[in-house]
Amino acid sequence: MVWDILSAHRHLTGHLTKSGVESPRIAAEVLLSHVLGIDRIGIYSRFDESVPQDKLDAVNALSRRLVAGEPLQLVVGNTQFMSYIFEVERGVLIPRPETEVLVERTLARLEAAGMNRAPALCDIGAGAGVIAVSLLKLLPGASAVAVDPDARAAALARRNAERLGVADRLQIVEGEYFGPADGPGAGPFDAVISNPPYIRSADIAQLDAVVREYDPHLALDGGADGMDIIRAIVRQAPGRLAQGGLLGLEVGYDQAGDVAALLHGAGLVDVAVDKDLSGIGRCVFGRLAP
Repeated sequence: MVWDILSAHRHLTGHLTKSGVESPRIAAEVLLSHVLGIDRIGIYSRFDESVPQDKLDAVNALSRRLVAGEPLQLVVGNTQFMSYIFEVERGVLIPRPETEVLVERTLARLEAAGMNRAPALCDIGAGAGVIAVSLLKLLPGASAVAVDPDARAAALARRNAERLGVADRLQIVEGEYFGPADGPGAGPFDAVISNPPYIRSADIAQLDAVVREYDPHLALDGGADGMDIIRAIVRQAPGRLAQGGLLGLEVGYDQAGDVAALLHGAGLVDVAVDKDLSGIGRCVFGRLAP
């Protein structure tokens, strides 16, 4: 039987629906567009084009991985973040939509402060590099340092920076927090941004099985109360920020008030909490007083 693109999409959507895959229509679009090398709109604008058997075989192989529980992002090897396509891989935290709020609000605050022309930025716990790379794409005059303790994550962030054309403005550092005291993470920075590990150690066992299996615990575990890494960043950040510099942190669903208190205690001013699309206090910001 010869399948056209639309028929293949309908059949795949039905199969994924019966298999209990989340958002089966979108998942089918992503798998087909990935294998066929077209965008998702092309599934409908080129609906009557035939799909070669080898492509169908490739789609079926990917769908089996998806049905078995592997995240869609890892099945196709990429994800969209802030409208950019980032490579992802197992062993490095899969970017979440909530983190886009951190990027968007950082941009807004830099602009409001008149610091958006050529800011020096630092991304702590960079993972795939989505925060630093997105900010560099959106701020053509900016430069950034991205720090991560995991060699695999650092290599992935470097590849994403190269693919998206910002590698010449991004320094990747393997290390804890800001990296070596005399390294690129020494600052001073106009903004320090981080999506740190903030899950309580005891809560990790209760996370979704997919998260537990495919996201590295290093990127999840924030200690007994989830705030060990956050405390360390807040403690060190004032010494790395330029006058008026911004600290922005993504935090857990019930941590915003406690983290805001930490920023006040560290002497930061204009401390504020921004909510995500679900109305949860997700990002905490503060500035080093001028």
